[in-house]
Amino acid sequence: MDKQFFDYAPILIFIVCFLFKNKIFVTPEQLLDIKTKMVEYVAEHYVPIELYRDNHKRLEAQIDIIGQRIEKVDTNVDELKNMFITKLKN
Repeated sequence: MDKQFFDYAPILIFIVCFLFKNKIFVTPEQLLDIKTKMVEYVAEHYVPIELYRDNHKRLEAQIDIIGQRIEKVDTNVDELKNMFITKLKN
């Protein structure tokens, strides 16, 4: 058993050194630091879902109002067009 361990010991040492060198193992403090940075990033760059939904509803209402106004303008233009056509015919 000791013979097999000594045969593979250099490979095991190399693997452990490789893992430490490339920072494969992470401490809880490092995880907490990364979590804190991620929370700060998300808070700075994204909006809460409630705020998004409220703004989306307001935007839809404004688009509906604009659509109604465009329809009114369109009907007024049609009425004017028809009025001019009837005046020209007479």
